[in-house]
Amino acid sequence: MKFKVHSWELVTAVDGPGTRLDIFFQGCPLRCQFCHNPDTWLASGGKEIDTSEVIEKTKRYKHIFDTTEGGITLTGGEVLMQADAAREILQSSKKLGVHTCLDTSGAGSDKLDTDFIKLLDLVLLDIKGATPEIASNITRTNNYNHGIFFQMDSFARKLLKAKVELRFRYVLLPKIPDEQLFEIKTYVTKLENEFNTKIPIDILPFHQMGTTKYENLNLPYVLKDLPTPSKDEILHAKKILNNV
Repeated sequence: MKFKVHSWELVTAVDGPGTRLDIFFQGCPLRCQFCHNPDTWLASGGKEIDTSEVIEKTKRYKHIFDTTEGGITLTGGEVLMQADAAREILQSSKKLGVHTCLDTSGAGSDKLDTDFIKLLDLVLLDIKGATPEIASNITRTNNYNHGIFFQMDSFARKLLKAKVELRFRYVLLPKIPDEQLFEIKTYVTKLENEFNTKIPIDILPFHQMGTTKYENLNLPYVLKDLPTPSKDEILHAKKILNNV
């Protein structure tokens, strides 16, 4: 099956356990203010390849995955814009006994069936904010019943019901009000209590590594003058979100 890919790389301890083969899918319906990969936005960009190429790479690196307890991570862009290709890759990976991970915002997850969810060992789910309004503002998308917050929340619940390992990911901007951090903690705690499980929140400090991409693409970058959060801010956020 043909699909659009931006790039791929072999990484360690970044997007899941062990050494991972990260496949960056092309195309994303969101326009997050802090996105550092705007070159993955347009579905018309990237390179068209066949899923068989990814499957062959997975076979080639399986001994590394087995040794490091790693696997394959589908990321982006937004993987679920090309869910059929993702399904094919995940199915082949599971047959090979390779650990599977999906890194997603949840956009498009309302179209996934139970069989797709069963192919996932781990999901890294972006939480843009604990309210529909904040998530809509961050992603620069409309806030309506099927907006990104509602899709993320619904997907999280489906994953927890299916007992798929779930980790939330939160991009920490500098000088975020404690109120917003406590809202996220309250939201996640509610899910934990409802499903009797623990859900880690990975904090990803905002950075400026994508600035050049915006310049090369002639795109306005609204956060170009924003600093990286200080060590104290990161520690403070960890205390609130993860009780550490």
